[in-house]
Amino acid sequence: MHHYVVIDTNSEDRSIALRDPSGHYHVARATGDMPLVDNAFEGPPPHLGSALLVGRGGRVMPVIFDLVDTGQVDVFERLHASLTP
Repeated sequence: MHHYVVIDTNSEDRSIALRDPSGHYHVARATGDMPLVDNAFEGPPPHLGSALLVGRGGRVMPVIFDLVDTGQVDVFERLHASLTP
């Protein structure tokens, strides 16, 4: 199982930024409830497409990975495109 921590969210387009213990960044879209920043999840290796992430207490979060193994700047630009020049 891979581990992820939510580091940022954008409720308008339901995007979430995730960081794994290796320091890699990923962007996914939540298809269910939006998680909170600092929520931790486990799931399959990051890959483009659908996945189920499981949080503490067994909370299941279905997501669609849009970007995998990307940089922190790319994640910020993706989640907050309206703020970047």
